[in-house]
Amino acid sequence: MAILKKRDRLKLIIETMQRLGQANPKEIIQRVAVASDSDATDAAFVRNIYRDLKDLADEGHLTARYFNADGAELPPEEWNQNSNTRIEYSLTGDPAANVRGFAILKQANCALVPLTKSMEWNVTLATQLKAAGKLNILFRIRPGEWGAIQLALDQFPAKFVVGRSDDFAVDARVYADEAKEIFGTRTAILMTSDLTVSRIDLPARQGHALLTAGRDTTVRLTDLNSKSGTSWAELSFDQIRSIIQPARTTATLPLSADPFEADLNWQPCNGEPLPACACVRVGTLRFLIFAQPETVNG
Repeated sequence: MAILKKRDRLKLIIETMQRLGQANPKEIIQRVAVASDSDATDAAFVRNIYRDLKDLADEGHLTARYFNADGAELPPEEWNQNSNTRIEYSLTGDPAANVRGFAILKQANCALVPLTKSMEWNVTLATQLKAAGKLNILFRIRPGEWGAIQLALDQFPAKFVVGRSDDFAVDARVYADEAKEIFGTRTAILMTSDLTVSRIDLPARQGHALLTAGRDTTVRLTDLNSKSGTSWAELSFDQIRSIIQPARTTATLPLSADPFEADLNWQPCNGEPLPACACVRVGTLRFLIFAQPETVNG
């Protein structure tokens, strides 16, 4: 019988909790054992699951509730003062739901997971964009409709990782600690289901691409050993305006100039600073990025 790695156990625990809603450790152990073809009576297996449950609760991914023998709920600080205490675990809210405007990203089959609550990442429709003083990352929701991910410039430095996930809710919880160790806490991970984007499977696969924003507002692009590559192209201010302020665009742009469709002058990704306005191509996904909004809004 193969020994389960911690991240595999965590995935199975989260998936079990998604199905059960609320469960005690014995129920969770039984379900995980069946799903992994493990021995639910093996002392090491049971010990690992108990440790994983505590870790998930300490990290805020699970909520632990304590009950005495009569079924009355106990305050967390009193659970070890009573005999026959029963523990029930339940999932906390979706980490991606902590981002204002997360439902807009959901329409684009994406989720944004900040690794710290101290940074205020927001999502809005591109036509409602208030760009001044912010890093703006525009994405396409559907043909003719765009959204924007934003972070205030005074919250730099920051990192923005793009990678593929098959289950946003599970991976956001399972990989949180490893992502903090690799990228640091001042990071947000954009998870997408797009098959042209390289997968996040930490620590071996870190995702597809990384944007690093410095205190001086310089934004650098790094490819994370992706399979389909990462590239960028410089854009004009009018191309940005054609998306966020179409009524104020100073020139009529042909369809071929649409930055989400145009055949741009793509440059290889070498970690160099991006121009003031740029289109970044991650697999076949495109993002419009600008961190000097005062000029764009002019």
